[in-house]
Amino acid sequence: HGASNTIYPIFGWKIFGSETIGSYRTFLSILVLFLKISSIFLAFQLSKISNLSYQFKIILFTALSLLLISLSSYNLPLNYSSLSIRDLYVVIFVILLINVILDKSNIITLIFLSLIPLAALILHIDIGFYIYFIFFVYLIYLLFQKNYFYFCVSLISNIIFSFLFFLIIGKEEFINFYYNIIIIVNNIDLIHGLKFPQPIFGMDESPHGARATKTLLMQLIAGMLVVNFVFFKKGSYNNKQKIILLFIFLLSFIMFKNALGRSDSYHIRMSSDWPTIIIAFFILEYLLGFISKKNILNDAKIKFIPLFLITFFFIYNFERDKTNNIKNFKSNMNDYINHEDEKFLNEKSENFLLFLTNNLKDNDCITNFTFDLSIVYLTKKPSCTRFIAPYLASGQTLEKQFIVQLEDSNSQLIIYQSPIYGLDMIPMSKRLKTVNDYIIKNYDNYYNENDYVVLKKREN
Repeated sequence: HGASNTIYPIFGWKIFGSETIGSYRTFLSILVLFLKISSIFLAFQLSKISNLSYQFKIILFTALSLLLISLSSYNLPLNYSSLSIRDLYVVIFVILLINVILDKSNIITLIFLSLIPLAALILHIDIGFYIYFIFFVYLIYLLFQKNYFYFCVSLISNIIFSFLFFLIIGKEEFINFYYNIIIIVNNIDLIHGLKFPQPIFGMDESPHGARATKTLLMQLIAGMLVVNFVFFKKGSYNNKQKIILLFIFLLSFIMFKNALGRSDSYHIRMSSDWPTIIIAFFILEYLLGFISKKNILNDAKIKFIPLFLITFFFIYNFERDKTNNIKNFKSNMNDYINHEDEKFLNEKSENFLLFLTNNLKDNDCITNFTFDLSIVYLTKKPSCTRFIAPYLASGQTLEKQFIVQLEDSNSQLIIYQSPIYGLDMIPMSKRLKTVNDYIIKNYDNYYNENDYVVLKKREN
């Protein structure tokens, strides 16, 4: 998923002054809050492309804001909401893009627009690719519009940011970053891809069939609505509004790759965000336009609708416990940030961590051969190889590199098995058969309790 797994914890630790799991999760909560705030700005931008009257635009803005806020959640650390933390950069990019296309931007806006694709690529590789694709289409659009000033500012700004990134991390890290992207692009779908369930007729055959069918139908409906209003419904929108609608649907279309690449319930749900937004926009605009034309409501009732929607939203989502949480916010937050990491572990994991702590005192590094990526952090030891997520070393070339780095580091202990998390019920020993053969030949069983297995290097 990019450097976010490394950078976000560091940001959390620096901001709160405590290197704990709690500070990291608190930082993620702040990002979700930023996402919800950005969603309100996105709703405001979407209301700009509506042709409703001012009062009905306020209703549209309110309804879209509440919808967008509800699409994200504080489920952490794995954030698989329709709008997740990763979508923060997409939302910001679309906000700026709408401003630019409507000619309501300045050079600062263009510069920030050019920064978002690179930032997203660094933190979340797949999201970065999607935004970069839209960014390049936007540059082509500027050329067609003969807006050479905007084109030059946008392109040059992105190049400058890329060069600054190169200077900050250095040549070696930049090459490794590029190399890592190539590996992920070439292998990620083979490593953890899941076949997309057969729509409609496959709903009974797959546990994700119903969700997949619903999301696919939403994508088709969103596309048909955009095509209809852009190409066939004359007078509905001006040219700039149509361009914005096309950009948003294009983004929705390419981001459906998330659902196609790994078709489990989480990734399918995460691909339903933009179709939901597009469909909601057209439905709300149609209903509000109908009410406006028929004069069903007087001015007093129209003005009351936004307040009613907000009140209903808060009543529906109200929980008494949340009131107490607000009262004790400061103390709860301090306790959470400063919680010992062991508080987040179950008894089995805590006992295993105690074993590792006692047996790694004379080891400079640790090798993790499981899907449990928290082990390296919890032991406070660096990884003996650069394959912190071992399953990404799939393929003979990378497996050989894995073995070379094991030999060079003279790794004494290998975490061979963990009950925490697994990917598609395929153990690492079957995914990396060449590495596994090397480990079995050179390491003996050292610890085997509670489904944790540790191997120790064999004496020569």
